[in-house]
Amino acid sequence: MKKGQCCTESRRLRTAFTLIELLVVIAIIGLLLAILIPSLKKAQEQVRTVVCRSHLKGIGTAILVYLDAFEGRAYNSRPANGYQWYAANGQYLHPDDTNAYWGVAYKDYAENPAVFGCASYLKVAEMLYDADPQLAKQAGYALNAFFFHEPKGSSADAFHYNRKVGVLRAPHQFIVTQDHVEPKIEGSSNTNEEQDDMMYIPQGQKLNLRHYRPSAVGGRGERDDFYWGIFRHNKRSRGLDNPVEVAKRINDTDQKPNGLANTLWLDGHADPIRETIGTNILRSWYAGQE
Repeated sequence: MKKGQCCTESRRLRTAFTLIELLVVIAIIGLLLAILIPSLKKAQEQVRTVVCRSHLKGIGTAILVYLDAFEGRAYNSRPANGYQWYAANGQYLHPDDTNAYWGVAYKDYAENPAVFGCASYLKVAEMLYDADPQLAKQAGYALNAFFFHEPKGSSADAFHYNRKVGVLRAPHQFIVTQDHVEPKIEGSSNTNEEQDDMMYIPQGQKLNLRHYRPSAVGGRGERDDFYWGIFRHNKRSRGLDNPVEVAKRINDTDQKPNGLANTLWLDGHADPIRETIGTNILRSWYAGQE
């Protein structure tokens, strides 16, 4: 062996070993990422769940201040049924504008209008309403229509708008707003026809949210592709919300819920409602008890 040949061969061996070691490290990193990324996404969603629930409490404070200033009467949000805050000129929309998000009526009573938004709603808004993500940032909660009008009457008496919710006997059992894909949920129309978009089971039906349930199980099947946006937090699997899977697991929904909907009650506290077909939901939670 020539002088220096031993050292050269040794360097070559060390180089080859380093390359192998690098490949092993890369493989390990890839494996760790495959394990960690789902966990990170889950952690991010848990953070969004907490933030969105915290935002509801901020909304609750703003609404309570508003009610105190207006003798316990909610703003008449009948015309507003959109997700926007601003007009094309950059000014705030009037709360009666059909494109306005209901939160515009209460913005002056909140420390920060951002509390009216839920980050988990952005994808829903983009898909369902073709919304500009910048506009949808401050949206995401559905206003209970019974909050501003009484659940009785007819079209002839304007359905008792500007409801005085300050007289409700159980404010801790009355829903003001909650996670949903619609900006406003109408429990019934002016003709008292059920709209099938609240979580209680309408009279004569066997399950709730029929507007979003597949027809195979008694729903209307009109918006079943967007069902996932209602109980949008803490999901076991997004795939369980496609219409086929919803139909398959309909009888097990209450026992094995796939997600939850953050909910604000009139006394200002925020709690989740787990996915349900409505057997555990009272109509009075929406209509109120006077």
